[in-house]
Amino acid sequence: YSGIDNETGQKFAKGLASIAKGKINPEYAEQNLKQQAGYSAEVATTSRDNAEAIISKSRVRTSRSDDLPKKKKNHTVVDRVQILDGQIIEGSQSQMKFVGNPDELLKKIAREDGEFARYRGTKLELPSEQYEDAVAHCRDQAKQLRLNAERAQGAGRPEVAAKLRREADNYDQLASDVTDSGMTTEQAIFYR
Repeated sequence: YSGIDNETGQKFAKGLASIAKGKINPEYAEQNLKQQAGYSAEVATTSRDNAEAIISKSRVRTSRSDDLPKKKKNHTVVDRVQILDGQIIEGSQSQMKFVGNPDELLKKIAREDGEFARYRGTKLELPSEQYEDAVAHCRDQAKQLRLNAERAQGAGRPEVAAKLRREADNYDQLASDVTDSGMTTEQAIFYR
């Protein structure tokens, strides 16, 4: 809550108290609150994961990338990592996205020229209520893109077909990378 680990003395980049004091522009109040709820989700899930690790006597800890030594600023791809004995566990890196339109987010990741193509290959943590639909959407999109690729190939457009297949592969990868954050949007807003 305070942004300080009272056991170790570590000061975090953000705590729930400082997030709750974030500025709200009246013209963009809903957008500002949702963005701040996303930060709150990162803080709350990290705290929950570490509490569960302590209870189960695991040495693995979770950290927000902002809270890692020498980082102290928002990483553009990774929000959370798992650490063992001071080292990041390879493959544990994740991006947490609490957005209103997950299908649009997934499209921006899967498209070759997508705004969020940089997230490809990183675990994508979504709100619990969006997780199953997001995986199904990725599989449906991959299937449709492959059908479109076959049509393009049959119409003598091999470059278009190849691009569609690559984007289908991206959706398949996303279906594997999407994970349930263990928190709903409503809970994240509550933490905010």
